Amino acid sequence: MGIIKSILDTDLYKFTTSYAYSKLFPRAYGEFEFVDRSNGDYPDGFDLLVRRELETMSTLALTIDEEAFVRKSLPYLPPIYIDFLKGFRFDPAEVQVWMEDHKLHIKASGLLYRVTLWETPVLATISELYFRETGQQPDLKYMEESAIEKARKMKEEHITFSLFGMRRRFSFDIEDRVTELLKQHAGDSLFGTSNVYLAYKHKVNVSGTHPHEWVQFHGS
Repeated sequence: MGIIKSILDTDLYKFTTSYAYSKLFPRAYGEFEFVDRSNGDYPDGFDLLVRRELETMSTLALTIDEEAFVRKSLPYLPPIYIDFLKGFRFDPAEVQVWMEDHKLHIKASGLLYRVTLWETPVLATISELYFRETGQQPDLKYMEESAIEKARKMKEEHITFSLFGMRRRFSFDIEDRVTELLKQHAGDSLFGTSNVYLAYKHKVNVSGTHPHEWVQFHGS
């Protein structure tokens, strides 16, 4: 199994935006292009590792339990769209991946209600692969202590917050552990997480946002 282990391992707004495209602009065609703002170099063969992960994602399918969670927790997604998700499979043919002079290039092209679903999983995949292939290791003690301290402060100050961290996460395991710690130590201050799978796993609210993508689409 690859880095992305569930169709639900994504941000909530990917599903709401996908549904909006399918409802209002079902024939809209577009392209997502990866831009590394730091213009960093990537290890040799990194594009092949990304491609392998994308191929693995093509085997993912919504499970019965995941479907039940979506129907119950995301009532604003109509049954017809959830039926679409049941049959949805990632198609790696929609995505181009290549390297030039150690720079990574990725483009996803197709009907927007489909290709929008690539965005967050691809970014999370790049992030986890990069840290892995460059030999970087997380400071688990610092991570856990920091998460617990922040959770307790939020609880003490009665500050409500949500977790939005998937696309830049060190790894799935780190985001998973942080979510677990926040739930344990923040109490009702933790409103939820944007990661639908982790909301499902840890039994917390799914919370989303209004995407820049939707505004950019209408402005294009």
